[in-house]
Amino acid sequence: MRKMGPLKTLLSLTGIAVLAFALSASFLDSFGGSSSGDRLARIKRAPNFNGSKFINTLSTPIAKSYNFPKLAWAYVLGREEREPRKTVTTIETDPNWFKPLSGDELSVTWLGHSTLILEIDGQRLITDPIFSDRCSPFTFMGPSRFFPLPIDSQRLPKMDGVIISHDHYDHLDEQSIRLLAKTDAIFYVPLGIGAHLEVWGVNPEAIVELGWWEEHSIAEKFKLINTPARHFSGRGLLDRNKTLWSSWVIKGPKHNLYFSGDTGLSPHFQEIGDRYGPFDIAFLEVGAFNEFWSNVHLGPNNAVKAFEMLNADYLFPVHWATFNLALHSWDAPGNTLLQLKQQNEIDLLLPTPGQMISLENPPIASAWWKNEDDIEADIKVGLLP
Repeated sequence: MRKMGPLKTLLSLTGIAVLAFALSASFLDSFGGSSSGDRLARIKRAPNFNGSKFINTLSTPIAKSYNFPKLAWAYVLGREEREPRKTVTTIETDPNWFKPLSGDELSVTWLGHSTLILEIDGQRLITDPIFSDRCSPFTFMGPSRFFPLPIDSQRLPKMDGVIISHDHYDHLDEQSIRLLAKTDAIFYVPLGIGAHLEVWGVNPEAIVELGWWEEHSIAEKFKLINTPARHFSGRGLLDRNKTLWSSWVIKGPKHNLYFSGDTGLSPHFQEIGDRYGPFDIAFLEVGAFNEFWSNVHLGPNNAVKAFEMLNADYLFPVHWATFNLALHSWDAPGNTLLQLKQQNEIDLLLPTPGQMISLENPPIASAWWKNEDDIEADIKVGLLP
């Protein structure tokens, strides 16, 4: 075979680079924006910003074990059922369920993963909205949903606020933000994420950026508190930990909620519980647990520990059963929680995706992801009522 000369090689490589840039240019917006000006100045004043990036209160290597051959082996040869083989049970969320708010309600509608519609004390809020089919910067590749969004995103009720925990693709979705940017909702985000939102069409006046322990009043006797989490951030190769990751306290005049975002176990749960508890519901992430990532994800066992530190009445698991982001079986978090519920006598909320629930008549813990035979077996051994 005749070898290419240096000039042809250079031209060929240049052509490939130009083609790659052309193909990727349309995706550049997905990576978001970079902080500058007053936004950057606020970031630099944050107590947990070390001059170049945000840091956790505890030493937090993203991978607890750096045995990458073992990790690669687990990815390739693991026999877990990481995606459901059958159609996932869901409930179609009826837009007519969302009535005008009275000021003393508390209802929750889980749309999958960490996306919750919260109706609390006269405010309708949505957390980490992802309406897209994939959590990815690309529409043609990346983890896809196990089930369709339970409600048509064009028929969502009017939102008063959008709460974001951090900028990973399964929590901060460009297309979902672009849709909500067309509404009157206010966006409550950790430091630095406002730069992403502005690129995607959100009015700067509709963005409230907060650092850890900062509070913001959204109505009389109703405030949001940005609280610590143990995680990391970044949407590209060069922006690791340039934006903040957070949990949130949603404290209304009558009800009090906690939303964990993504986090590993840390003493911050006890501090949050002492300062802002007790909570009616703690929404805690339970998926993507593994020995490799135990620093940055709770998993069911640590979620129960965090739940106890927070002093909450109900544990509501999120961040599971929606995307293939883990090495465990897709339904492992739910199965493990049923066992932990029995062992620890915790009050567990396990609604079907799309179902609206309230604490006036809390649903009995169900196993919506199981078949009838498995449910009957669980009832016999006492895992289900």
